[in-house]
Amino acid sequence: MALFDPTSSPIPTSLPATGAATSVQIGGVAAPLIFTSATQIAAIVPYTVGGPSAAVVVTYGAQPASLAFTVGVAQSNPGVYTISSSGQGQAAVLNFNTVTSDYTVNSSANAAARGSTVVIYVTGAGPMSSLADNSLIQASPAITPLAAVSVTIGGQAATVSAAQAAPGSVPGVLQVNAVVPANATVGSAVPLDVNIAGVDSQAGVTMAVK
Repeated sequence: MALFDPTSSPIPTSLPATGAATSVQIGGVAAPLIFTSATQIAAIVPYTVGGPSAAVVVTYGAQPASLAFTVGVAQSNPGVYTISSSGQGQAAVLNFNTVTSDYTVNSSANAAARGSTVVIYVTGAGPMSSLADNSLIQASPAITPLAAVSVTIGGQAATVSAAQAAPGSVPGVLQVNAVVPANATVGSAVPLDVNIAGVDSQAGVTMAVK
């Protein structure tokens, strides 16, 4: 989540959520901070925060804590990352080459073949198999979502071979490995949808298929 304050002074970033200068409490739980500026804080909503709403309190150093304000909390609300960071258009997807074991960025100039594996990056998966949310994700053991994950590419169901917190990333980034359906639509802007716990990701996200 992102918090905005046009009146605040510059503040440092901290992960985990133990910085002396700035802290964000969501539902009484310290939220790890991944970005701060003079007017904005980006925080990770801890896995333990339950819905349907939670109180948020922000503290800047020695200043008094902010008044609590309430935000809605959803169990799962998947969002696919996009190359433009706008949440629309080309998705943040990697093509996997089984011959070379290399990954390349999916694009109109580098489409994924039908039957190939792609890696899709998503947020908002909801509760995970580990509640740790104040450190970077380790490669092992895999941290997986508790809810079911499904993918459609061009309206066709894709086989999900894996879904786990992305190793080396901050908590909240989910890596979904899926096989492009053999009957998927071919094109440079094929609709992509990730469904978690029965909730679809945002419309308007695409990938390239050949």
